[in-house]
Amino acid sequence: MLFITCFNLFLDQCSSLCMDLCVTIKGVSFLLQTGMGILGNTVVLLAYAHIIFTESKLLPVDMILCHLAFANLMLLLTRCVPQTMTVFGLRGLLNDPGCKVVIYAYLFLCVLGWE
Repeated sequence: MLFITCFNLFLDQCSSLCMDLCVTIKGVSFLLQTGMGILGNTVVLLAYAHIIFTESKLLPVDMILCHLAFANLMLLLTRCVPQTMTVFGLRGLLNDPGCKVVIYAYLFLCVLGWE
């Protein structure tokens, strides 16, 4: 009977360790995706800003791509950053009105990105 109790305790500890490892992997992957997305969209926006200042005229395709990069960057900042912070254990990040504003901004930016 003691062996079964010790074995169950061992399995609980292994399960807890596995869950901690899974949460850590999930958090690191969120962090990498968010970081790369913010970096990539910022580079695209800066490239188009350089084009605007040097040529002073953008093609319609360039305007669309600039608009999509901006919408995607804002989407990353309103959805992925709070989600990544939550995975790493930051609870109570936003109060009720702040949470509603973030959700509204996320939904609005999703619609902007689909235009």
